[in-house]
Amino acid sequence: NDLTLWTAAVRDAPTSSYARNQLSTLYINQGRVPEGLVQLDAAARSARRPADQHRFRAYWHLYAGRKEEAAREAREALRASRSPEVRSDAAFVLGGAGETAAAIAVYRELVREMPAGSTYVYALAAILSRTGSVSEAAEVLRGYCSRYPGDPVMEQAYALVLLRLGFAEAARERAAVVLRVPPADPRAGELLAEWSRGVKSRETP
Repeated sequence: NDLTLWTAAVRDAPTSSYARNQLSTLYINQGRVPEGLVQLDAAARSARRPADQHRFRAYWHLYAGRKEEAAREAREALRASRSPEVRSDAAFVLGGAGETAAAIAVYRELVREMPAGSTYVYALAAILSRTGSVSEAAEVLRGYCSRYPGDPVMEQAYALVLLRLGFAEAARERAAVVLRVPPADPRAGELLAEWSRGVKSRETP
C-alpha cells in the first residue's frame, strides 16, 4: 500500500523532502498527526529550496495548531516562489489558518493563469462555498464545466452546489452530461442521488 511504499522510500532516501512530505500526508490523513509532524519537520530540514522549506514549515505549524505561524510561513513561501504547487499549498494553509481572503486571492490567480487546472478550480469553489459564497462557487464551476464538460469529479461538485442553491433540474443535467444520456433518463436521477448520499463522506464544494 501507499504507506508501505513511502515508508520504504524514506528509509532508502532519508534526505528526500519529497518522500518525507508524501509520508507526512499519509500519516495526517490517517489521523496520525504526531508522526506526520515528524516527517514534515524532516522535509523542511531536507528541502533545498527556500520556498519548500517555508511551505513544509507552514503545514507543520498548521497541523500543530499554530495558525499565526502557519500563515506567516505560507506568505514567505509565496514570496519565495511562483510555482503553482507552492502557491496552491500556501493557499491551502492560509485557508486553514483562517486567512480566507488571502487564500481565495491565490486560488483566483491560479485559476486565471490555468483555467484548465481542475485542482485549482475545485479548491477555489470549495473555499468559496464553505465561506458562504455558494453562488460564486457555482459560477466558478459552471465556467469550468462549460469548457470541459463530462469530468465526473467537477460535474459532481457543480451539481452539489446547484442543489444547495435549489436548482435540482440543473443539477440533474450535470449527472446526465457525465452519463451522456438525456436529463430525463432515470439513470441521471440515480447518479445525482448517489452523489447526494456521498457528499458527507468527501470534501465537496
